[in-house]
Amino acid sequence: MRYIAPRIGEEQARARLRPRRAWLRWRRDGGAGALEGKRLPHLELVWLPFLYAETGERRSCLVCASTGIAARLERSEVSFTQGGEVSAGAIDRNRLVEAARSHLARLAALAGRSTPRAHEEELVLDDWALSFWVLLFERSPGRLDFVALDATSGAKVGGAVRQALLRAMLARPADGLPYGLPPQPRDSALP
Repeated sequence: MRYIAPRIGEEQARARLRPRRAWLRWRRDGGAGALEGKRLPHLELVWLPFLYAETGERRSCLVCASTGIAARLERSEVSFTQGGEVSAGAIDRNRLVEAARSHLARLAALAGRSTPRAHEEELVLDDWALSFWVLLFERSPGRLDFVALDATSGAKVGGAVRQALLRAMLARPADGLPYGLPPQPRDSALP
């Protein structure tokens, strides 16, 4: 797994994600049981898995392993870093590869280089992880909400990525493991 380095730091994310006071009641005490004792609002970096696909013609895209949404990517715009724990993807790899093929064929058609064999091109595949800044807050007493920001581009995320982030955060086991890590089954043969 390769981790795309976030370009937006914690302070920049906090400034961009600060919701308007008209619809947010800031909790100073953190509330009873709010996020297992974390104070609200709480800013956190969450990693999501993506499939990177590239053709021999240097067309490339990323496909979200949680939503199946594909987006064009210029590899020259990317730098890598050490990352955190990554949530498990909800979509199987074969469907992700087909989504990448379809998106890359569409890019080729838009560029006027479409061929009948666009879906048969050899792809270079790699697993990447992107980070998102997530600000959790209490919208009203007892109701949590969040806003999120792509830590690479600085853009606020849309509905599909919000759903993927929510799934990743809810998949966190109750025993305090990082977001997105499924509980590992214990092998009875191991101590």
